[in-house]
Amino acid sequence: MVDINNIDKDKLLHFFWSSVLLVSLSLVFSDLISCLVVVFVAASKELFYDKYLNKGNPEVLDFTYSIAPCVMFILFKYI
Repeated sequence: MVDINNIDKDKLLHFFWSSVLLVSLSLVFSDLISCLVVVFVAASKELFYDKYLNKGNPEVLDFTYSIAPCVMFILFKYI
């Protein structure tokens, strides 16, 4: 089991804001569109904002935590 106290605050923020975005989008759009937008925003943030503009440190783990709410949403809703 993962101890939440050992997860970096940055990773938790990625998870939190992606969750907020996903819930907001899913109220208006379909599940697929909502998840695709979250994945697109997460990838854009890591690739464009962090890497291209040198505003942060692009990390695969940040992207993973950002799309985790989509994976959980799909698993809980359809399985």
